[in-house]
Amino acid sequence: MRASKQPIDGEHVEAGRRLALDPTTQSSFANVYRRHKWGGVGGGPLRRVLLALIRSLGVHSMLDIPCGALVWQQALFASLRAANHPLRYHGADIVPFLVESHQRKRRDLTSPLQGMEANFSVVDFSDRQAALPAGFDLLLSRDGLQHNTLQQIARGLYTFSRAAAKWLLIGSYPDSQNTPMARAGSSRVELDLSAPPFCLPPRRVYLETSLLHTGCGRNRTGGARGKPCDHAKHLYLYGGADWRSPIEAH
Repeated sequence: MRASKQPIDGEHVEAGRRLALDPTTQSSFANVYRRHKWGGVGGGPLRRVLLALIRSLGVHSMLDIPCGALVWQQALFASLRAANHPLRYHGADIVPFLVESHQRKRRDLTSPLQGMEANFSVVDFSDRQAALPAGFDLLLSRDGLQHNTLQQIARGLYTFSRAAAKWLLIGSYPDSQNTPMARAGSSRVELDLSAPPFCLPPRRVYLETSLLHTGCGRNRTGGARGKPCDHAKHLYLYGGADWRSPIEAH
């Protein structure tokens, strides 16, 4: 879908359903959020990592894709307001009813007097023609890629490269096997972007949480599905120039 750079309202969300969103993928993720299968965690470790990066890299604008249920983001906004650090935030997601809900309450999330603003749009990052909003300091994709097929992940990486952000921060699990998945939203791929077939070594690696994950395929010891993976959630940091070169070469 070609996402508008302007704030969207319910009419635009409805139009998004008729455009290039993959209906199977969209339905899978919509069902996940309706059933509250993911979310509910405030993201304390993530918030600490992001606050440190936002300060050290001088980040004043962030594209968050997918933005999901907007759970941890609210705590991040509060921390930035307390620190008087302005941020232009844009959240994108494939689920229209989530985006419509976020857009209605966006004024409650931010404070224009402190340089905080938030907008949202419907985007399917696995669509190679998707037009992401441009001009952001940081593109964050914390928990999106690993819930897609390897083919959709590859298309998402290409989409991210076209956003031309200064920095990219992507959720990943070191030493994972990049296990194939039948369809998007059905499970979790053991995703390591530094490993084949992606081969994208990060500039820096941050530990988000030391908790082990369950239900994510086979672990390194060959255990059955549903058993804990023996690796923890990390965030891979890439510079914009580092990112675009290997992706666009494919």
